[in-house]
Amino acid sequence: MNPFPINRKERGRDMDIVHQLNAIFRPKSVAVIGASPTAGKLGYDITYNLIHAGFAGPIYPVNPKADQILGLTVYKHISDIAPPPDLAVVIVPAKAVPGLRKRGKKAQNFRKTWLIRRAVME
Repeated sequence: MNPFPINRKERGRDMDIVHQLNAIFRPKSVAVIGASPTAGKLGYDITYNLIHAGFAGPIYPVNPKADQILGLTVYKHISDIAPPPDLAVVIVPAKAVPGLRKRGKKAQNFRKTWLIRRAVME
């Protein structure tokens, strides 16, 4: 007999948390908002590492000024991406973050966000 029984409601809540964490730790697709075509910049390095580390899902670089980064088609806005990616890695100036998050949520274009602190500390 289990000394710590879990009722169905608790089990459902636990599974919901696991499902939410999977979008961060095991995303099926990733948008890199602030991807850069310039080697050595953080947006370039993250995109490069996703590709060369063997990430199997779609990678969506987002940059309003670029057309292609590392052979990937670049999206001008997060709202242009369909289907919505599981994870958005955000590497943009701090002043752009609030508007970006609002536009992305309004468009239902990403489930979880990973904000790169270094990019915000300007």
